[in-house]
Amino acid sequence: MFPHTSPNLSQHHILCETYEFLCIDVLERQSIKEIFNDMKACKSDYKLKYKYYQEIKGDKSKARDAAFRLLYLILLGEFENETKDSAKVFNAVLFIVSHSKTFKWRTRTVVRAAYEERFVVTEKQRLRLDQWEKTDPTKLAAEDEGDVTTEEDESDGFYTSDYSD
Repeated sequence: MFPHTSPNLSQHHILCETYEFLCIDVLERQSIKEIFNDMKACKSDYKLKYKYYQEIKGDKSKARDAAFRLLYLILLGEFENETKDSAKVFNAVLFIVSHSKTFKWRTRTVVRAAYEERFVVTEKQRLRLDQWEKTDPTKLAAEDEGDVTTEEDESDGFYTSDYSD
Protein backbone atom coordinates (compact mmCIF):
# COMPACT_ATOMS: atom_id res chain seq x y z
CA MET A 1 0.00 0.00 0.00
CA PHE A 2 2.72 2.49 0.96
CA PRO A 3 4.83 2.48 -2.24
CA HIS A 4 1.87 3.64 -4.29
CA THR A 5 0.87 6.52 -2.06
CA SER A 6 2.37 9.80 -1.02
CA PRO A 7 4.09 10.19 2.33
CA ASN A 8 1.38 12.81 2.93
CA LEU A 9 -0.71 11.64 5.90
CA SER A 10 -3.93 13.23 4.62
CA GLN A 11 -4.05 10.81 1.67
CA HIS A 12 -3.78 7.89 4.08
CA HIS A 13 -6.65 9.34 6.12
CA ILE A 14 -8.78 9.36 2.98
CA LEU A 15 -7.73 5.82 2.02
CA CYS A 16 -8.48 4.42 5.48
CA GLU A 17 -11.79 6.27 5.70
CA THR A 18 -12.74 4.86 2.30
CA TYR A 19 -11.96 1.31 3.49
CA GLU A 20 -14.10 1.95 6.56
CA PHE A 21 -16.95 3.35 4.44
CA LEU A 22 -16.80 0.25 2.20
CA CYS A 23 -16.92 -1.94 5.34
CA ILE A 24 -13.58 -3.57 4.54
CA ASP A 25 -12.25 -5.30 7.65
CA VAL A 26 -8.66 -4.05 7.47
CA LEU A 27 -7.84 -4.96 11.07
CA GLU A 28 -9.25 -8.48 10.76
CA ARG A 29 -10.19 -8.18 14.45
CA GLN A 30 -6.52 -8.08 15.44
CA SER A 31 -5.34 -6.34 18.58
CA ILE A 32 -2.24 -4.16 18.71
CA LYS A 33 -0.36 -7.13 20.19
CA GLU A 34 -1.28 -9.38 17.24
CA ILE A 35 -0.40 -6.69 14.71
CA PHE A 36 2.98 -6.20 16.39
CA ASN A 37 3.62 -9.97 16.27
CA ASP A 38 2.89 -9.95 12.52
CA MET A 39 5.35 -7.09 12.06
CA LYS A 40 8.04 -9.16 13.79
CA ALA A 41 7.56 -11.81 11.08
CA CYS A 42 10.14 -9.89 9.02
CA LYS A 43 12.97 -11.18 11.18
CA SER A 44 15.02 -14.06 9.82
CA ASP A 45 15.73 -17.10 11.93
CA TYR A 46 18.47 -19.71 11.73
CA LYS A 47 18.06 -23.46 12.01
CA LEU A 48 20.95 -25.86 12.54
CA LYS A 49 20.89 -28.50 9.84
CA TYR A 50 23.73 -31.00 10.22
CA LYS A 51 26.71 -28.72 10.88
CA TYR A 52 25.40 -25.73 8.93
CA TYR A 53 22.99 -23.01 9.87
CA GLN A 54 20.22 -22.51 7.37
CA GLU A 55 18.58 -19.12 7.23
CA ILE A 56 14.82 -19.12 7.37
CA LYS A 57 13.90 -15.81 5.81
CA GLY A 58 11.44 -13.55 7.52
CA ASP A 59 8.13 -12.71 5.88
CA LYS A 60 8.56 -9.06 4.89
CA SER A 61 5.26 -8.98 3.03
CA LYS A 62 3.36 -10.04 6.17
CA ALA A 63 5.25 -7.43 8.19
CA ARG A 64 4.43 -4.68 5.67
CA ASP A 65 0.76 -5.65 5.64
CA ALA A 66 0.81 -5.47 9.45
CA ALA A 67 2.36 -1.99 9.23
CA PHE A 68 -0.63 -0.84 7.18
CA ARG A 69 -3.02 -2.38 9.72
CA LEU A 70 -1.13 -0.49 12.44
CA LEU A 71 -1.54 2.75 10.48
CA TYR A 72 -5.26 2.05 10.08
CA LEU A 73 -5.56 1.33 13.81
CA ILE A 74 -3.77 4.57 14.70
CA LEU A 75 -5.90 6.65 12.32
CA LEU A 76 -9.34 5.11 12.90
CA GLY A 77 -9.13 2.48 15.61
CA GLU A 78 -10.49 2.67 19.10
CA PHE A 79 -8.40 1.69 22.08
CA GLU A 80 -9.69 0.25 25.35
CA ASN A 81 -7.21 2.32 27.33
CA GLU A 82 -5.65 5.15 25.32
CA THR A 83 -2.81 5.69 27.82
CA LYS A 84 -1.87 2.02 28.22
CA ASP A 85 -2.23 1.23 24.53
CA SER A 86 -0.20 4.32 23.61
CA ALA A 87 2.93 2.61 24.95
CA LYS A 88 2.20 -0.53 22.90
CA VAL A 89 1.62 1.54 19.77
CA PHE A 90 4.84 3.47 20.41
CA ASN A 91 6.82 0.21 20.57
CA ALA A 92 5.28 -0.90 17.27
CA VAL A 93 6.07 2.48 15.65
CA LEU A 94 9.64 2.33 17.00
CA PHE A 95 9.99 -1.17 15.51
CA ILE A 96 8.92 0.13 12.08
CA VAL A 97 11.15 3.21 12.26
CA SER A 98 14.16 1.11 13.29
CA HIS A 99 13.81 -1.56 10.57
CA SER A 100 14.63 0.35 7.40
CA LYS A 101 15.43 -2.80 5.40
CA THR A 102 11.86 -3.99 5.79
CA PHE A 103 9.92 -0.74 6.07
CA LYS A 104 10.98 1.89 3.55
CA TRP A 105 11.00 5.62 4.17
CA ARG A 106 7.39 6.25 3.12
CA THR A 107 6.10 3.67 5.56
CA ARG A 108 8.32 4.91 8.37
CA THR A 109 7.39 8.55 7.71
CA VAL A 110 3.63 8.02 7.50
CA VAL A 111 3.36 5.69 10.49
CA ARG A 112 5.41 8.04 12.65
CA ALA A 113 3.36 11.06 11.54
CA ALA A 114 0.13 9.22 12.35
CA TYR A 115 1.42 8.30 15.80
CA GLU A 116 2.49 11.88 16.50
CA GLU A 117 -0.90 13.15 15.32
CA ARG A 118 -2.94 10.79 17.52
CA PHE A 119 -0.88 10.50 20.71
CA VAL A 120 1.02 12.87 22.98
CA VAL A 121 4.70 12.17 22.28
CA THR A 122 7.13 12.65 25.14
CA GLU A 123 10.54 14.17 24.59
CA LYS A 124 12.15 10.81 25.39
CA GLN A 125 10.00 9.06 22.77
CA ARG A 126 10.79 11.72 20.17
CA LEU A 127 14.53 11.28 20.79
CA ARG A 128 14.23 7.51 20.38
CA LEU A 129 12.37 7.93 17.10
CA ASP A 130 14.79 10.60 15.89
CA GLN A 131 17.83 8.37 16.36
CA TRP A 132 16.58 6.20 13.47
CA GLU A 133 15.62 9.03 11.12
CA LYS A 134 17.50 9.13 7.83
CA THR A 135 17.79 12.54 6.23
CA ASP A 136 20.27 12.09 3.37
CA PRO A 137 18.19 12.82 0.20
CA THR A 138 20.40 10.58 -1.96
CA LYS A 139 19.91 7.59 0.34
CA LEU A 140 16.17 8.24 0.59
CA ALA A 141 15.87 8.40 -3.20
CA ALA A 142 17.81 5.15 -3.57
CA GLU A 143 15.63 3.54 -0.93
CA ASP A 144 12.51 4.75 -2.73
CA GLU A 145 13.74 3.08 -5.94
CA GLY A 146 13.92 -0.22 -4.08
CA ASP A 147 10.59 0.21 -2.28
CA VAL A 148 8.96 -3.03 -3.34
CA THR A 149 6.69 -5.53 -1.66
CA THR A 150 9.12 -8.42 -1.76
CA GLU A 151 12.86 -8.63 -2.05
CA GLU A 152 15.03 -11.28 -3.59
CA ASP A 153 18.25 -12.24 -1.89
CA GLU A 154 20.97 -14.10 -3.71
CA SER A 155 22.17 -15.90 -0.58
CA ASP A 156 21.75 -19.67 -0.49
CA GLY A 157 20.75 -19.35 3.15
CA PHE A 158 23.49 -21.57 4.60
CA TYR A 159 26.05 -20.47 7.17
CA THR A 160 28.58 -22.85 8.61
CA SER A 161 28.86 -23.45 12.32
CA ASP A 162 32.16 -25.33 11.94
CA TYR A 163 35.09 -22.91 11.93
CA SER A 164 37.74 -25.62 11.48
CA ASP A 165 37.09 -26.06 7.73
